[in-house]
Amino acid sequence: STEKGRKVFGGGGIVPDVHLEADSNSVYYVKLISTGALREYVNQYLEKNGPRYRDQYKTKFSEFVSGFALADSDLEDLFAIGLKKGVTKDESGITRDKDDMRNVVKAEVARFIWGNYEASHIRLMNDKIVTGAMTLFPRAKKFSDAK
Repeated sequence: STEKGRKVFGGGGIVPDVHLEADSNSVYYVKLISTGALREYVNQYLEKNGPRYRDQYKTKFSEFVSGFALADSDLEDLFAIGLKKGVTKDESGITRDKDDMRNVVKAEVARFIWGNYEASHIRLMNDKIVTGAMTLFPRAKKFSDAK
């Protein structure tokens, strides 16, 4: 057992106390990424809107985090680019992954305005593994405080 009294079992590596399910994406979303449709959309979106957002938010990251949101109508341009690249529009894939699509664009707007750190901050806010792990810190604290 450990110094704190937790049992240690041998023979097979480390098994986590808590299992968090990895998130997966729809085939539609994967195709938008793999064909370059998402990247092309982000580039066009930033070319059109990036300077305006930089002026609006450059000293207001917290306001950007809480206030910036991509509308459904904005995503229609992404789906149109996908169609041009041979990716058939899939409503169930859109429903499943729309939030992540928005988050990717928001992160790229943040990268345009501030840089990689802020873009990563935005991406991780919607990462189910990260947000799930964050809820476990109080539980971990109990183990570290145990005698």
